[in-house]
Amino acid sequence: MDSKSVLKRGSLLSVPDNWPPEMSALFADRSSSELLRNLAVYKACSYSWLANCTPSIIKAASAVHLGTPLYAVIRRTLFRQFCGGENSEDVKQAMESLQNKGIGVILDYAAEIDLSPLKTSAPESRDEANSYHDGVRDNIIRAITTAKSSANPFVAIKLTGLFENTTLEALAKSNTNGNGKLALSDDLVISYENGWNRLVSICEIAKESNVRLAIDAEQSFVQDAIDDIALSAMQQYNGMNNSPEPLIVNTYQLYRKDGIDRLKSHLDRSKSTGFHFGAKLVRGAYVIGERIWAEERKITCPIFDTIQETHSSYDSAIDLVLNYVQDLPDSDHRRFLFIFATHNEASIKKATELYQRDFSLLSRMQICFAQLYGMSDVNSISLAKAGYPVFKYLPYGPVKEVVPYLIRRSQENSSVFQLAKSDANLMWRELKSRFFRGGS
Repeated sequence: MDSKSVLKRGSLLSVPDNWPPEMSALFADRSSSELLRNLAVYKACSYSWLANCTPSIIKAASAVHLGTPLYAVIRRTLFRQFCGGENSEDVKQAMESLQNKGIGVILDYAAEIDLSPLKTSAPESRDEANSYHDGVRDNIIRAITTAKSSANPFVAIKLTGLFENTTLEALAKSNTNGNGKLALSDDLVISYENGWNRLVSICEIAKESNVRLAIDAEQSFVQDAIDDIALSAMQQYNGMNNSPEPLIVNTYQLYRKDGIDRLKSHLDRSKSTGFHFGAKLVRGAYVIGERIWAEERKITCPIFDTIQETHSSYDSAIDLVLNYVQDLPDSDHRRFLFIFATHNEASIKKATELYQRDFSLLSRMQICFAQLYGMSDVNSISLAKAGYPVFKYLPYGPVKEVVPYLIRRSQENSSVFQLAKSDANLMWRELKSRFFRGGS
């Protein structure tokens, strides 16, 4: 991206006051029933108690044979709001709609194992595990095939879908002890190799398809293992000798007390081992689980106690990556890709300033933004209209398998829903304008 294109980039549209005229039609392509559903879902999700009770409601409904109608309700509300469809064909319509707005996708097959402290749905037997993880691999490969038809696509990966949980936990513990994966038992080494082979097959197809991969961060008790695997994959596929830019991006949770240190350490590792570096910066999505996990084990919680500390950590990470690239000597030929995945308007504003401070940095790095599908549409479209690269994290999958993802998002993002006034204000404005002009 050259400096002239950056110079032409506009300022972000102000929200929620003084709406520019073009923003009035932001939701004009949605039916009135869709707008009412959007508003109802936003309102329901803003109640944290309701999100926390949902697992118990589902369990109780299933016990009295009301699971089918309950899932039908979920399909028409939460699922339709925050997911692109049940399969790769369904999701193409959502991808096309986003692309028409200048928004790319991070496509995610979102059927995830429930590894919460209160329950695990991880397969128990080795044969069941291999069958499950092979199926996840195949679905990710299908996602790559689907995503490659869009512009500059990403596909998200959760490594708990490719590796057995017991293997990741053991690897994380051995890394904590400084021993590395060689400390694993023979049985777990075989399990690790099976997971690694699944990941390699995905990476090979992604490379052929020119689709980038974003490895998601997960719970702290497996995150050391995820980082180790992600960095090994980056070393192989982001290597400066065989790739012109990052193919694989790792995710950094800045609600973690060691989030900044992890990011610094991995930047240094990319230098020492010679690979292009990609990072997706998020605040974090497992607040409830992390606190329960730490309390049950009577250990220090790995995440910050307050949201203000998390905000400060996130904004420090923005400064860190800019200053890191600014200070590199000309002899360092690494390229960098940074995804600022945030709904926070203050952080978005701070990150857009990266474009203005030193245009020469754009020869070394790519910068883009991301928000969740079904949330922060005003921010996403505002960024796209101003000329910034922006993506929607677009999950899909069978409703029953995606429910753990939907529940977790509802629980973790209740505060975001409470602040989603920009989207809600424009939705109400659109509905009222239809009422007065007799539209539908």
